[in-house]
Amino acid sequence: MRDLNYPFFIGTIKNEEGVYYICNQYGMLFSKEELIEISNGLKKFVKKYGEEIENINFQRREESKKEYEEWKKNQKEKPKEKPRKNGKIYIMKCDAKYKIGMSTLVERRLKQLDNRPFPCEIVFKSSDTKYAYEVEQEIHLKLSKRRIKGEWYEIPDNLIESIENDIEDIIKNYNTGIYEPSRLSKLRSEYYES
Repeated sequence: MRDLNYPFFIGTIKNEEGVYYICNQYGMLFSKEELIEISNGLKKFVKKYGEEIENINFQRREESKKEYEEWKKNQKEKPKEKPRKNGKIYIMKCDAKYKIGMSTLVERRLKQLDNRPFPCEIVFKSSDTKYAYEVEQEIHLKLSKRRIKGEWYEIPDNLIESIENDIEDIIKNYNTGIYEPSRLSKLRSEYYES
């Protein structure tokens, strides 16, 4: 008979009829005598350590419950951030008016607007940014006194280059983390309080 006083693995093997057999880590079945010896050893172990095993299992269940509740609480508290789409800020000129907006496909946006009595042209298209919404809104706030309606503005031609530079600077500041998306709500508050 084998010496069973060393750690070993007990597994199972299922036969063709669906019956499970107890085996060791090598897939070898235990003999009847070995199974009786294992059974007696387990009985002695349970008799000696049964209460301690129950206490440890109780503590682990309680810890698991706490961890799960903490995880669940954190899931509810975390606001789910909407995935951002990259976009560009554009300036289009139509007659003597300018439209400042954002789009992922600026040329397609131009075609959508090209049904007006005056032809539109793209005068500026920014670099890509995942903060296109914030940048657009910030520029709209800065130019609010020049707004005609919606995203249409009356801007002297000599200011367009300065606005283009502002847009690229704002994009750079968002992309590098100097500006946070929360900046927009602060700017809105300041604007509406003034």
